[in-house]
Amino acid sequence: MSNKVTTRDLISDIIDLETQIEYCKDAKEREGLQGELVTVKQAIEKKMKNLDIFDFELTRKKNLLQTEIDTYLAEAKRLKEKQIKIDKIKKFFDHVLIPMVVKEVGKDGKYETDKKRYTLYKTYGALEITDQEIIDSKYKKMKMEQFIDKKEARKDAIEADKKGEQLPGLTVNKIERVRKS
Repeated sequence: MSNKVTTRDLISDIIDLETQIEYCKDAKEREGLQGELVTVKQAIEKKMKNLDIFDFELTRKKNLLQTEIDTYLAEAKRLKEKQIKIDKIKKFFDHVLIPMVVKEVGKDGKYETDKKRYTLYKTYGALEITDQEIIDSKYKKMKMEQFIDKKEARKDAIEADKKGEQLPGLTVNKIERVRKS
């Protein structure tokens, strides 16, 4: 079990000491309590300095990790682009070059190498829509998606709150933040 006093404990001590000082009638005792209060406030100052150092280190580590993430993402993007180029080359081979060789050099739509046998065949390709207006309705589907635009809703809810109103179904609460400078 640790004997370290937490910041929460120190703040609690300050509240207790301030309350005791407020109700203390003996001047000597009050002076002693004020001395303790100064000591506790100095301890909090020291803790805050340590927290500042710790916060700085966390920020530094976070930035280093973000840099590393960005580097990996850039490398992943580069590899993905390389993969797309390879896919395009393979598609050219499979759909243009090899069929041309089989058609021109092969016999009866067939061509053999040491590794593979190539055979030309006919199949149906992708569907091409030439006129949407005359297509039978059984092939037409409608897709609707409803979603809430949170950015716009938040903006309107803040404006309404400033006017003392509230939008139905929406709540935006004020929260406390600490600005570091």
